[in-house]
Amino acid sequence: MSEFSGRVAVLTVAMLASFVAVHAADAPAGSGAFRDRANWTATDGVVSSSTTGIDNALVSRVTTADSLTSLEFKAPAGAHATLYLLGRYAVPMTGNGDWQKLTVRMRAPRFDAGYNKQSNAVALEITTGDKTQRNVIFEGASPGARWSAEDMRGPAFFVIDAGTFAVRNSRHDPANFDEVTPPAVSGGDQREIADRHRGARQGAVHLGGL
Repeated sequence: MSEFSGRVAVLTVAMLASFVAVHAADAPAGSGAFRDRANWTATDGVVSSSTTGIDNALVSRVTTADSLTSLEFKAPAGAHATLYLLGRYAVPMTGNGDWQKLTVRMRAPRFDAGYNKQSNAVALEITTGDKTQRNVIFEGASPGARWSAEDMRGPAFFVIDAGTFAVRNSRHDPANFDEVTPPAVSGGDQREIADRHRGARQGAVHLGGL
């Protein structure tokens, strides 16, 4: 490598590092995996709101097919919210006054080249606090979803139905569950999910620093 080429390479790396640093500093940290919304208040890594409806929802920064999602939420008893994965498939959340952790391993629906659905969307595992559901099958989009027509990709929506919700430590990462064979019915045999698939092949991206 010539001296000139070496200097260009060093300069390019320095410019790239500066660009990444500037944009990382500019990136909003309050909403974590979700885009900032004017109707959500961000304080010390926690976002909160009492505005209801999907038009006031938090929307994920990334659009995914298969995904690994985790967040912590807090709401008073009786409050209710819904996480719509791919903008279509509902995961309910109910407040109890304490922080609760929600994690979801979601397999998107599969379509052939002619866009005929080959398999339903399925939440391989939903854990809220100490309660876990496995293999929750969605035969179509859930009521109240952003879109009624199904698709293999979409952003996640955090929608408040009633009450005030606070959210922190949110992540929404892409995954790959191609090799997982979903069960025929909800709650089907977990032997269809091998241990080697549990981590999937996810993009190890921490969105927004939370």
